[in-house]
Amino acid sequence: MRNKIITLTVLVALMSWVIQSGVNTTYSKVGGAPAKVAGGPAESSKTCAKSGCHTGKPVQTVAGLITSNIPNTGYIPGTTYTITATANGPGHTKFGFEVSPQNTSGQYKGTLIVTNTQQTKIVSTNYITHKSNGTSGNGIKSWSFNWKAPSAGSGPVTFYGAFNYSNNNGSESGDSIKTSTLYVVESPFKMGDETATAPQEMVSVKAYPNPFAGTAQLYLTTTDQSEVNWDVYSLNGQLIEHHEHVLTNTIIDIGNNWNEGVYLIRVQSADGIKTLKVVKSL
Repeated sequence: MRNKIITLTVLVALMSWVIQSGVNTTYSKVGGAPAKVAGGPAESSKTCAKSGCHTGKPVQTVAGLITSNIPNTGYIPGTTYTITATANGPGHTKFGFEVSPQNTSGQYKGTLIVTNTQQTKIVSTNYITHKSNGTSGNGIKSWSFNWKAPSAGSGPVTFYGAFNYSNNNGSESGDSIKTSTLYVVESPFKMGDETATAPQEMVSVKAYPNPFAGTAQLYLTTTDQSEVNWDVYSLNGQLIEHHEHVLTNTIIDIGNNWNEGVYLIRVQSADGIKTLKVVKSL
């Protein structure tokens, strides 16, 4: 009888440990994801969609979950910008995320800065994730943080993000993991160029169609016909074309000899500088 009691006690203790371990495993991620599950090249595209973390539906790639106030012309080295990660899932009330800025080689770029200490935190320097107070939402949840752009010559940066859409069932099963990216380039212009923008009513720079295949038409419009200088840059800052003393209020064909890619058109007039991003596709 005594042996049966001892055996039963051991079994109860063992079951309690197993149950508690399962609970700890399930809820440990509520306080934030571990490092290297953002889906970037530094972690070989791995996310939390795995046993012991979150399991359920296959990982989906969704566009537009990461946004920023970085201009289309690119980030200026050393400048601080706001990045916003948003999980939008009707019917869900629990969410999680992790974002990391990297280049295509998996090198970390820039500095992550927490702006909401109650809902977000940084893990292993180069990853930002949620806290337990930052998981609740009614069909949608957003997290914002700052990013200080890296030094000059760092080149394009991609923000890799993985998002958990929890079914809130108290276990790792049934959750959905979605990934998203935000690609930004390094601006070929100096700080002064970005701030010396011409008044909207004085100079207008448009291209049609955009994106385009073959050629497009560039419209340089001012209140009164005048002369401007305009240049074309590749995303890595290489000067592709340079034009001086060009009359405005005319239509200019562009792109005939360009390779497929993204280009920045920089127009300088007496009133300031304006830039336009154009895309040439096949």
